[in-house]
Amino acid sequence: MKIVLYILFSLFLVWKSQSAQDHYWRDWNGTLPWDAFVAGNDSRGNIYVAQAYLLKTGLYSGYIIGANRSIQINPTLSNGPLRSSDVIKILCVKPGDNTFYWLTANTTLTPTLVKYTPVVKGGVAFNNNTVYVARYVVNDKVYVGSVHTDYYAYYVDDANTPKYTNTYQLLIYALD
Repeated sequence: MKIVLYILFSLFLVWKSQSAQDHYWRDWNGTLPWDAFVAGNDSRGNIYVAQAYLLKTGLYSGYIIGANRSIQINPTLSNGPLRSSDVIKILCVKPGDNTFYWLTANTTLTPTLVKYTPVVKGGVAFNNNTVYVARYVVNDKVYVGSVHTDYYAYYVDDANTPKYTNTYQLLIYALD
């Protein structure tokens, strides 16, 4: 029961903290929503931002390619990668919305960015720290992961290897 309450509370915090209704999280059932946000495109196809809850760890961001029913999440190197198929959501935006962009960031710049810019929140860690949506492009492949407490971006590569980087892109939305 505590876990269910934690999940609901975490989802409420993420929803409430982002009052702009220009983006939202839809349940993922294997069918791509018509309003899904495309984080990038590479040889594997379109890459979509996903979110999943990991027991006793938190709510984190990752990516979906095609109609995969589960996603790889890397909350930290000591915990990842973790395959999750529970409480999967996919980031969606209003049709024709061009207010999202990827801003280059790093471990030094991110603390200032999250304080003064509207960074898209991708979850909540178990210790109540905010998780942000990050993208990393390497060898012409697009990966989506999470940035949190230490401001590194954590993601999982094609070989199912947990990775992290100190330079990445944060998902930002422009306010009206």
